[in-house]
Amino acid sequence: MFEFTSQFYRGRAVGGIGGAIGESVLWNGSLSDPNTQVYGLHTMGGWAQLKYKATPKLQFNGAFGQDNPFSSDLRNFGGNGSYYGVLFSRNQSALANFIYQPRSDFMFLWNTED
Repeated sequence: MFEFTSQFYRGRAVGGIGGAIGESVLWNGSLSDPNTQVYGLHTMGGWAQLKYKATPKLQFNGAFGQDNPFSSDLRNFGGNGSYYGVLFSRNQSALANFIYQPRSDFMFLWNTED
């Protein structure tokens, strides 16, 4: 009736796989300048979900996720705000939903996010 799933990561330049709020690298100058340092952003985060299957046709889900780039990297290479205009130091999100599936080929989904 209950199912718990989660995924956690820690790495460098993991924006391509969904980590670091999409920011893989930081740089400290113009990218056309050969003296500009490009640095892979260290980050850690993950998500967890709890599913409760009340009946074969009705399930309730709650989830929480967080992504946290290392602040020392952001301080040392603070000029790169290309993705969102500013650098984010933390990203958190929570959601709850229920799924009702009256038939195998038809589904109702209600979702709320914070």
